[in-house]
Amino acid sequence: MKIEEQNLTVATYFKQDIKEYEGNPFIEALPEIKSQSSVYDTLNKTILFTDLDRSLPLEHRYHLILRFSTFFQPISATLDLERKLSMLLRSGYISRNPYNKIANLSLYDRNINTSTVFTKSFSLMGFPGMGKSRNIESVLSMYSQVLVHRSPVNRLQIVWLKLNCPHDGSLKTLCISFFKEIDNLIGTDYSYKFGNNRVSVSAMVTHMAHLSKIHVIGVLVIDEIQHLLSKRGGSTEQMMNFFVTLTNSIGIPTLLIGTMSAKSILQKDLRQARRSSGLGDLVWENFNSDDEEWDAIVETLWQNQITREYTPLTPQIKKLLYEETQGIIDILIKLFWLTQCRSMELGIEKLNVKLIKAVSHEDLKLVKPFIGALKSNNEKEIIKYNDILPLDIKEYISNRKGKPLKIISEAKGQKNISKFQEIMNYLQPLNLDLYKTEIIVKSCLYENKNATLAEVLKIVVSELMENKQPIKTIKTVIYTEILKLAKEEDAPEKIHKYLIDAKFISNPFDDFMGDKL
Repeated sequence: MKIEEQNLTVATYFKQDIKEYEGNPFIEALPEIKSQSSVYDTLNKTILFTDLDRSLPLEHRYHLILRFSTFFQPISATLDLERKLSMLLRSGYISRNPYNKIANLSLYDRNINTSTVFTKSFSLMGFPGMGKSRNIESVLSMYSQVLVHRSPVNRLQIVWLKLNCPHDGSLKTLCISFFKEIDNLIGTDYSYKFGNNRVSVSAMVTHMAHLSKIHVIGVLVIDEIQHLLSKRGGSTEQMMNFFVTLTNSIGIPTLLIGTMSAKSILQKDLRQARRSSGLGDLVWENFNSDDEEWDAIVETLWQNQITREYTPLTPQIKKLLYEETQGIIDILIKLFWLTQCRSMELGIEKLNVKLIKAVSHEDLKLVKPFIGALKSNNEKEIIKYNDILPLDIKEYISNRKGKPLKIISEAKGQKNISKFQEIMNYLQPLNLDLYKTEIIVKSCLYENKNATLAEVLKIVVSELMENKQPIKTIKTVIYTEILKLAKEEDAPEKIHKYLIDAKFISNPFDDFMGDKL
């Protein structure tokens, strides 16, 4: 196979100003380190329509609406991501200089550790619709994915490889995807050799690690990492351990991307990697209504009207756009272009508040519950949706209210702290989501200040069930505890009512009526 036929880029080498990067062809072949303004200009794609486009007939303008999918305005988080990825790539190549004897020997001896303290990894978590995947793909597009090094290096360098975590969270499926992706890039047949059913998962992992070294993969990006939550047993730990091994033992940086629900995976399984990471992690939550970057995105997007009559962006419209999207970029873009479609369908050819409200109500029904939860600024509502659960919900709500949460100050009272600790002690053996459980317990204590411990515990159990915690386990363990508390605090006749209200036992009267029917 001729390399030229594959349209691969032959490496061009740039002189390096940083001593650690000098004389390393894998680093010298990368694009020069860009300034932040240069990165912004390269990635910015915000001009969608010309005056000529707006003058086209209606049916033609419908087709132009598709251009909204290309709208991309870098924000400060984008520039931060680009800077970290640039550092990640280069630091990972320091220990893999082909002119280094030890690095070359490691291609054949799997016991030689080539990693150095420079090799890092980091993770990116965020709300759905904030552009995580779009941003990383835009940043990665600034690099040629495959570089051809001629003699004396004679290597194919895969600068980056991006895979989606399989929906079933299977390591085997991920390995097969890895082989297929490399085959597509450089025309090999690794998926036939190593990705068939006769090869065990452990053997696939070994081949995958070895190929990563041979083709000097700069960074392995794994998107949709929250899919690991669907896998039970030890598979999740197996895959996370594999990522850590790639970084620590082989020296290949990894970037893990997921929604906020991936927090429990990353905090549990990447503790060691996070401790050794000097690049920090990125968390992208929705914008505040008074965020300058949100204003900038709205104002830039608003310029792209394809309707006949241009509608000025008034404070009322700006406020409405935030209320209906809660600062989530993808929903803002969808609402904007759907409103323009409706305007053209109705022959109005102009945007207005009433139209935006109608489109939001009728065409964005699926996201309404999420938007409603964020709009409520209520802990109980927000924690129902793992994907939009902020990293620190107290700080999140406090920032949006602009004042300290009453619940926090109230919870600091000695009496409630005592009750809080007691309830948490009861719940600790259940292996629940600690973060969610703490929020629920504090909320219940705040809303039921005069309730007894048994009463609060009953309410907490009910809330946990609503939030899809393991109901059977809760019932089994709490049944014993709630019974003890009720005996200590209340008259025996109330015990029965507690258990019926919490649905631990059935109402005998209902059973009787059921038998009669």
